[in-house]
Amino acid sequence: MNNPKRIFLIDGIGAVFSSLLLGVILPLFHVEIGMPKNSLYFLSLFPVLYCFFSFGCYSKTKSIKKYHLYIIGSLNLIYCLISVFKVAEHLGSLTDLGFAYFLIEIIVVLLIAAYEIKLSITLSKMNSI
Repeated sequence: MNNPKRIFLIDGIGAVFSSLLLGVILPLFHVEIGMPKNSLYFLSLFPVLYCFFSFGCYSKTKSIKKYHLYIIGSLNLIYCLISVFKVAEHLGSLTDLGFAYFLIEIIVVLLIAAYEIKLSITLSKMNSI
């Protein structure tokens, strides 16, 4: 990536997308996916908060800060863990469609988090040379 700062833009857009899905669209289909509305609303809070952080880092930071990348990567990992616990909690009622949605979301967020943390480590090594 030529401009590592763009990861914050990508993360922020993804967080907006996730929050809209979890907080607006999926609650309309909670029966079809098998996840209670209150759990969907709870999960939607995380990407709402994360989008503020990511867009804030993208717009305010003149140069990328490695600890900002590490923070958002770590927060994304925490979100994945919470999502796994919610899926496990509702495994008996989760439909195949619901399970597929959460599996895909967790994989995508894990990939982004791994990239963010790896990039923060790379930037740390570059700064220590």
